Amino acid sequence: MKKIEFKNFKGHFFVEKYNKGEEKGRAKIYDENMQYLDYIDTESITQKEYNNELELLASMKNEESFFDYFCQSYDFGNTPQEILTTYCDDIAFGNGFAETEKERQGITTSIENMTNEELCKEYDINKIGNMYFRGNW
Repeated sequence: MKKIEFKNFKGHFFVEKYNKGEEKGRAKIYDENMQYLDYIDTESITQKEYNNELELLASMKNEESFFDYFCQSYDFGNTPQEILTTYCDDIAFGNGFAETEKERQGITTSIENMTNEELCKEYDINKIGNMYFRGNW
């Protein structure tokens, strides 16, 4: 696993080495908490092209640009709790991922009792730099 620091903002991501990942032909990319983001298809590119791809990712101008690369739409915030609270608030408008009041209560309980890392793992939230993201893949 290779740790790559961002050049334009504080933070990093991890990536499997070229043709050395756990899945043949894929170099998986992980966020700062080692949560899976995406992969680079190493079967269809050369080592040089792979290195260029990593350079592009490391050179993103900010956290949003980096996450835009992987995801069509997403919510973001300064904490996982902020993202989850927004989701719970959206229930009244029919937009949240928690469809029932019981699910909303479960999320509220999680917010009160879990650490940031536990919330990220439980609710598929990624950490990039100083921000947290929950994407619609």
